[in-house]
Amino acid sequence: YQTLLFLNKRGYAPFVICKKCGASKHCKFCSSSLTIHEFSDEKKSFLLCHQCNYKEKFENVCYTCKSKNTLGFPGYGIEKIEQEIKNIFPKARIVILSSDKVKKKELEVVISDIIKNKYDIIIGTQIISKGHNFPYLKTVGILNIDYLLNDFDFRSNEKAYQQIIQVSGRAGRKELQGEVFIQSFQPSHPVINMSITDDFAKFAEFELKNREKNFLPPFTHLISLIISSKFEKKAKDFSKDFATKILLNFPDIKVYGPAPSIIFKKNKLFRYRILIKIQKKKSSNKIKNFLMKKHTCNNVKMVVDIDPINFS
Repeated sequence: YQTLLFLNKRGYAPFVICKKCGASKHCKFCSSSLTIHEFSDEKKSFLLCHQCNYKEKFENVCYTCKSKNTLGFPGYGIEKIEQEIKNIFPKARIVILSSDKVKKKELEVVISDIIKNKYDIIIGTQIISKGHNFPYLKTVGILNIDYLLNDFDFRSNEKAYQQIIQVSGRAGRKELQGEVFIQSFQPSHPVINMSITDDFAKFAEFELKNREKNFLPPFTHLISLIISSKFEKKAKDFSKDFATKILLNFPDIKVYGPAPSIIFKKNKLFRYRILIKIQKKKSSNKIKNFLMKKHTCNNVKMVVDIDPINFS
């Protein structure tokens, strides 16, 4: 029988930090940490930005204090999980399924080998959760669901519930009695409990009450504006002026920001966000039409996202 370990974290560790001075390695073009990949093979190991795909060879040297061999790797991605599993089960046939490890052309072959029971342990990211039927898969382990339950996105409960149900559905095919283990520091969390009982009606009621209480979709419309520029001051000044302009034209709507985006710098561009909240009862066509007109100036770009899926 087979076991699946699910963790939606690519690479070996999400960031690298110096244990001597506390500095971490960041992307040259984005305000995000570099993820270390292929750490088990020193010759192949590299650092990768998951925002812009900037890549550099990994060297165990701190950029800041120039100390050698002082870098630590907190957290874990699927490559670190693979290393731990190999230490515990050295004879197990192990395969990693992630976009870094398996290209599109190879995916069908790997899936076919899993179906034929050529692997004992499958370690996968989101790529593994969608619709595959593995007849010999008996046990599923969902690792670190807390990172999703405690995300800044208001849809975090919904995403966590969906992920647990999707991944759990891979176990127990072909007349097997499947078993699912969920790793969490919050085992009594209502979303986990409702996932265990697969009670979607109860979850929907719970989530809709929370959304209504906090004036969130589907009871309101959200409109996200991302203002970006190569020049930080231009992005900041335009954002302030435009937020004021919105309030003058539409004094009855809620405007949050501008504020630096969660990923403040992305692919050399500085980014500010304005978030607009409109009650469903009120017509949103006027504000939408207003936003769709050209407002930007040279070296400033604005992206309008109505009912956004991503808040980074």
